[in-house]
Amino acid sequence: MTQEYLLLAFESTHAAIAAQKALSALGVILIPTLRAITASCGMSLRFALSARQQALDILSAHGISGWTLYQVRQEGNRVLEVTPL
Repeated sequence: MTQEYLLLAFESTHAAIAAQKALSALGVILIPTLRAITASCGMSLRFALSARQQALDILSAHGISGWTLYQVRQEGNRVLEVTPL
């Protein structure tokens, strides 16, 4: 089964933890950054496509920067596509 989701990759662990707290109401999941993404502190947040604008608004309101947003398409454990947004 193919899944699509959004992934926030961070430049620093501090930004990743701050974003996790700020976005907790959206059901974000802290995961290791995918191998296909090289510029990162190693921590990423995974969340639903439908929460994109809300997540961006929250990050902006909290002044959290140093992140890159990706859309990921995955089948089982196999990543099919990672697209920077």
